[in-house]
Amino acid sequence: MRILSMLVTVLLADQISKQIVAKLMMPGESVSVLGDFFQLIYVRNPRAAFGISLGGGLFHVVISSVVILFLMVLLWKMRSQKGRVPIALSCILAGAWGNLIDRIRWGEVIDFLSLGIGRYRWPVFNLADVAVTAGAIFLIFFSLNKGESRQMK
Repeated sequence: MRILSMLVTVLLADQISKQIVAKLMMPGESVSVLGDFFQLIYVRNPRAAFGISLGGGLFHVVISSVVILFLMVLLWKMRSQKGRVPIALSCILAGAWGNLIDRIRWGEVIDFLSLGIGRYRWPVFNLADVAVTAGAIFLIFFSLNKGESRQMK
């Protein structure tokens, strides 16, 4: 139940935030939140993460669908497991779903979070991207700590 709650919460937060940005801002418009460091910039991204071009929109839909199916099967197999790994996987799954919904709905992903100083900026991203990145970082962290705890025994 905890995994489903995480998944639904992240997915709703992602989709609601994108809907608000799409309604209140024009593409290319920016709003300063914390000076130059943190801005909201409405961008529609037809490419993959960080604006990398990996093929057309259908390619992204197919790859995202395969990843989502894989994660759903993996989580189903882990359904009796307690711990942090299923939660990290649910974050990745929620982010993948959030961006897939955008690609199916609009043909591209809505990005709006921008960090940086001056012309040195991280590529614009969204909450789904945050969920995927956080889930991946947590998985790496949990794997490294699991290895350390084995060595200590």
